[in-house]
Amino acid sequence: MAKSISIDEGSSTEDDLMCSLHSSGQEVVFKWFSKPEEESEDKSERTLICSKSSDTDCSQSNIVAEALFDKRDKDAPVTPLSERSEITTGEQDGIPYSILTIKDAYLEDRKIYICQAVLKDSDEDNENCEESKECDEVETILRVKDPLAAVWPFIGIVAEVILLCVIIFFCERRKSDEKDDYDEGHNGK
Repeated sequence: MAKSISIDEGSSTEDDLMCSLHSSGQEVVFKWFSKPEEESEDKSERTLICSKSSDTDCSQSNIVAEALFDKRDKDAPVTPLSERSEITTGEQDGIPYSILTIKDAYLEDRKIYICQAVLKDSDEDNENCEESKECDEVETILRVKDPLAAVWPFIGIVAEVILLCVIIFFCERRKSDEKDDYDEGHNGK
């Protein structure tokens, strides 16, 4: 089961998408991929993630920048992931690592992110890491949620309480009116 991370829309992943490989002193090359969250074993659905700091070719001719305003228009095109992401690599205590940072995450960024670590001197094909000792993969599910998602259940509970109070008020008022009618009937005799 892949690790799952939840963040609010518009926030950054910071150091949440991280992978490392114990390589016993050998150089490691990291590649980041994404695939749809739907369960699929088809490896061809993977998309290589490009970023400003990665060594891969990120040239895209159809990049449309998003307009600068406070609230994002849902009809406006999303800034490409390559413009909002950054891949950093380093070494901590002799263990190489790679971090994918996504700034201003959108609902469209809800995917499975795959970090593939391959030994630099490897001669094998790196597409299938399951059978290779020189390659390892880590999958992380990124769940981007609406920051107001918790408000809707609260509004539902408040509406339910108000409705119950109104029903109880009218039921009690009807009972008190019937009691007054009953008392007036006995006093008149």
